[in-house]
Formats: sequence, C-alpha cells, structure tokens
Amino acid sequence: MERDHTDEVLEQWRAVRPDVDASTSAVVIRILRLASYLQAELDQGAADGGLSTKGDFDTLAALRRQTPRHELSPTQLAEAALITTGGMTSRLDRLEDAGLVERHADPSDRRALVIRLTDEGRRVVDQVLESNLEKQLHLLAALDSDDRIALAQLLRRLLVDLGDE
Repeated sequence: MERDHTDEVLEQWRAVRPDVDASTSAVVIRILRLASYLQAELDQGAADGGLSTKGDFDTLAALRRQTPRHELSPTQLAEAALITTGGMTSRLDRLEDAGLVERHADPSDRRALVIRLTDEGRRVVDQVLESNLEKQLHLLAALDSDDRIALAQLLRRLLVDLGDE
C-alpha cells in the first residue's frame, strides 16, 4: 500500500509518544489535507471564471439555486456562507461592482433588501459550476462510483452528528 504524508506524521507520533493513541488523526489529518487540495482547485476554478474566491462562487451559487427569482436576503446569504453579515456586505459590494448581483428593496418589507443574481451573474455561476464539476471528477478519480457514494454517506453521518444542517 502506498504511503502518504499522514502515515509519516503518525509514525513520528508513535516514535515520540508511544503512550498516546493518535489513530483518529489518520482520518482528521487526511480530511484537512484533502480540504486544502479541494479548496485550492475550486479557488482556481473561481478565478478562471473571473471571481475573487470560491466564496464569491458560493454566494452566486446560493442565489442561482433559488427559484424563480434567484434572490435572497443578505442575512440568508451570510448564514449560508457561514460568515458574518459584515463579511457578506464586503462580498456583495465586490459582486455588485462586477455586475453579478443587484440589491433591490424587498417587496414584502421596504426596509429590507434582497440580493438578486443578474443575467451576467447567472452566466458566470453556470460557467464556474461546470468547470468545478469537471475538477471534482478529476480530484476524485481514484474512487469509483460506489466508493464516492460510501464516502459521501460517511461524511454526511459525521456532519449531521456535529449539527450541520
């Protein structure tokens, strides 16, 4: 079996702390390292589509999935992105300046705003989505379909247990 960076880390821990069971790190370190690889590839996909970060894509994608008007409140977008409303305001300013989103008065509450995807925003998010899906297939090429399904189920179980909704 091939070795990876995590095998070396665990071997080093066994050498210096044989009294400690670090076997859970075999999973955690690999998930964190995998997340780093995935994040870098998806950030590049966003950049290739003219976006600053994967976070910009995630915001546009959250709007794209809303039908029929492709709009959400800034608070809903911040909650979906797991960032503060202040962080979302900066992101929305950047996306609005790029012509990808528009701010509109909420028809049900004139004191509130909704963020709506523009036609250009829809074009960009669709382009980056297609690129990202191709990248994901490449990144997961070592796993067959059954492996990907099994891994997705295991990761779901962990996330649900941690309170992810």
